[in-house]
Amino acid sequence: MNPRRACDLVLKVGGSALDLPALPGRLSSLLRTLRKDGRRIVLLAGGGSAADIVRRWDRRFHFGEEKSHRLALAAMALNGLFLGTVVKGTQPARDRRGLRNAWKAGRVPILDPGAFLDAEEAGFPHALPHRWSATSDSVAAWIAARLGARELLLVKSAPPAEGATIRELAASGYVDRHLERIAARIPAVSMLDLRGRSQRRRKIRRT
Repeated sequence: MNPRRACDLVLKVGGSALDLPALPGRLSSLLRTLRKDGRRIVLLAGGGSAADIVRRWDRRFHFGEEKSHRLALAAMALNGLFLGTVVKGTQPARDRRGLRNAWKAGRVPILDPGAFLDAEEAGFPHALPHRWSATSDSVAAWIAARLGARELLLVKSAPPAEGATIRELAASGYVDRHLERIAARIPAVSMLDLRGRSQRRRKIRRT
């Protein structure tokens, strides 16, 4: 564990996986495996159906992308509270102090992305687009880069194409087109199909 890094791994659970009946058990098992070597993990939830509600509001009331971005971050925070309800050994966090407090207590922090971005985004040169085209995957990547994480692990509801690069996955719509640039500052990007049988992490090639 590198003491110069704020965390070791950012784990983002996609919104499409939140209705999986086996979610509590599978996610708890994954967290136990990831924490065996003492890694400091930050857990995030995707927007899922809560973000879809924001999309419908935006289409009807014309919020614009900046306001919609803020509401989508709130949708991620809401889903994070849901994860905290169904997964034991977790603790909500809003900033770096909250992360440290959770780790000190032996718990996995579930980060509120909106609160964290409010505290960290100003003055940071690597901007996160405040657009619908930047999904929760890119939000998680931005947070992982900001925290100096060694790895970003994206939990999905379907496996990535075997051997595909991040750019190829973006072209297919599996991830968004901003992820390649934002994730360039993270040493490793992996993905896992939570609905699959193997629960195998796949490291994604850069090129």
